[in-house]
Amino acid sequence: MALGKLWNAFFGKSAAAEKGLPSTSNAPSGSHSAPSPAPACPPVATATGAAPTAPAFAPTASQTQPQPAKTVTKVKRKATAKPKKTAAPEVEVALQPVEVPQRRTVQVPHPQQNAWTKHVAGRSIGSILDTQLGDGSRALEVLQAIICDSVPTPKYIAIDLFDLGSGRLTLVEFHQRIRRAGGNPVAIPADLYGGLRQLSQTHGTVDLVLLEGNNVDLNSLEFRRLLARVTHSDSLVLHRDERGQWQAVPPAIAANARTGATETKVA
Repeated sequence: MALGKLWNAFFGKSAAAEKGLPSTSNAPSGSHSAPSPAPACPPVATATGAAPTAPAFAPTASQTQPQPAKTVTKVKRKATAKPKKTAAPEVEVALQPVEVPQRRTVQVPHPQQNAWTKHVAGRSIGSILDTQLGDGSRALEVLQAIICDSVPTPKYIAIDLFDLGSGRLTLVEFHQRIRRAGGNPVAIPADLYGGLRQLSQTHGTVDLVLLEGNNVDLNSLEFRRLLARVTHSDSLVLHRDERGQWQAVPPAIAANARTGATETKVA
């Protein structure tokens, strides 16, 4: 009976026993027959006493053997060094000085000898003021007596009405003739007094002054003051008299007007 209970505990009751029939199994009786061998892998009873169900299939030997762990080897990809961007080589460019074409001037070792030589000889004259141009012939003679290697391009300033009045020389002709002679033309289209005021505010003083015209009044206080503003202590002032002769104006006239001293009358 003990073996039968054990059998039923492991494998359950047979169908005949459940129906109330006598068991026809080969369960051991009261005889001393050899008991049937126990199963190779007896199931383990659970806490509730019910035997667990047998597995659907028995694992094979290859499945029961421990499988070697798969080692994943991470291969580090070597980062390929990107080629560095090399700056373009600096090319040193030698800057050549730009040659500015200079205006052609008349170059002579010594000034030409003419009627103006006796007035300007031995003087350093870099600027001339002419108050009446006429036909421009006088300007060319004055430049010829002054231009030399030491004074290559004197400034020739002319106060005249040019195209605005009844002048015999136009503004364009004045520039052309002075440049052709080697001077630097500066035109002031105005009357005598207005031109002197403009000259004193823009160009300053000059080295040689040629006074001619009906508006020139050396005894006028206003004219002397304007003359003093465009001349310096070494300026040469020439005035054309009624006989057509060029006479040097006494330096005291402009000097007195410059310092405010007693006026000196000119005969």
